[in-house]
Amino acid sequence: MKVRIDITSAIFRNRKTADARANFTAMQQAAARYGFELGMQLHNSADDAEVKLARSLQTPLSFHAPVGNPWNINLAAADASTAWEELQDNAERMRDCQATMAVFHAFIMTDKPIPAFGRGRSYMECMQRAFRPELSFDGSDCHCGNFFALPEYRLRQQRLKERLAELRQRYPDLTFCVENDFPTFGAGNLLADQLNFLEHPVCLDTSHLWCTAGLFELDYHREIEKFLAGQRVQMVHLHASSYPRHTPRTLWWDGHLPLRTPNEMDLPRIVAACRQYRVAYFVLEISDATVEDIDYLAEMWQHAASGKDTR
Repeated sequence: MKVRIDITSAIFRNRKTADARANFTAMQQAAARYGFELGMQLHNSADDAEVKLARSLQTPLSFHAPVGNPWNINLAAADASTAWEELQDNAERMRDCQATMAVFHAFIMTDKPIPAFGRGRSYMECMQRAFRPELSFDGSDCHCGNFFALPEYRLRQQRLKERLAELRQRYPDLTFCVENDFPTFGAGNLLADQLNFLEHPVCLDTSHLWCTAGLFELDYHREIEKFLAGQRVQMVHLHASSYPRHTPRTLWWDGHLPLRTPNEMDLPRIVAACRQYRVAYFVLEISDATVEDIDYLAEMWQHAASGKDTR
């Protein structure tokens, strides 16, 4: 089973270009020692300069859509015309880069157009337009509540499922995975049952799910197992979250930290489960990723079958 690892293009943001190139080359060499293929995922907040730098590395690319577009992709909105335009543009960009894999967030509980963050716009600034207090936990100005039994949710979920089927028909040469969302601002794809219902390829984000499990008081590793058992996971966004299991609801936030960051997620158990289900495509969505992350992932992967503790 060939392991593919992509590094996020966001590694260019915290280092000078020469340092970032040297860091990526070192990770490439480390991956090669383990027999892994190393590529890069163009982040959805990348600007033109970041895309140009990534392409100059002449390494395999994947996309976190929408790359280079002004709006979020919401296929659950009543009018999806803008979403289809963004997807068409990214399909053309992917073919130009000889990339065949992409991931995107597909479901927001709104019909409002939501700007894509990055390129001078913050996540909170853009996503605040989707805020609906009736869909949030009491006292939270962004975190999702349990709105999944609402007729509106079921209507949007079915609409999304139908449009994803159309997406597969439109682009049979490309794979657009749907990612489990970070649980804020009415995001609709949070849990394994919800994404399995869509019958569409999935990107499993480990820290998004860690936050979701904390907010909804779920068994994190049982949810991981349900995602993988659904046989839809084709890509894993692997990163650490420093938030402890019993963080108060209003204080939860995201991860995107190096894999050795102290955490309660039990990353070796996640990697072992991926190996068991033959999922071997990992994206290190870590802006300051280094060789140490490659080494630790290789250690976890190699020890997965033996059951040895790599923490």
